[in-house]
Amino acid sequence: MLEAVGLELAVQLSEQILTVSEAADNGAERLSIAVRTFMNKARTDPDWTRALITVVRYAEGMRSTLATYLRADLQAGSRQGDFHYAHEEMAMSMVLSATLGAMNLLVEDGEVEHADRIAAEMVLQALGRRRGRLGGLLGCRCRGRVVDPLCQSEDG
Repeated sequence: MLEAVGLELAVQLSEQILTVSEAADNGAERLSIAVRTFMNKARTDPDWTRALITVVRYAEGMRSTLATYLRADLQAGSRQGDFHYAHEEMAMSMVLSATLGAMNLLVEDGEVEHADRIAAEMVLQALGRRRGRLGGLLGCRCRGRVVDPLCQSEDG
């Protein structure tokens, strides 16, 4: 039962992320949007986040659902020259672990200013994206509008 509920939670949020990132053809940008969306959900809904973290730890189906979306973004980012990793499964595990760990930090330790940007930046860098090339990939746009006051322009 817990796995089914968790799976539904992940599917719902993943569908929201797909809607937000549908115009993005860059794997790194889509991954950044996903990390930031999960982080913002963690900030606004700690109970949902605790449930998600618990379910992901124990439910293989949940990890598989998240992996389907993540794998496509990693492969696109690799083809586009943004990501450089030695092992795809390990890269996927690293992204999931880093994102869940950052979400847990928000839930357990409270507000971290710009946590979504920080988490996305760290994940992109861990996958080989150079710091100087992060620019607009930190999720400045959401449904065509600037959502982050730190962004310099509409172009991100």
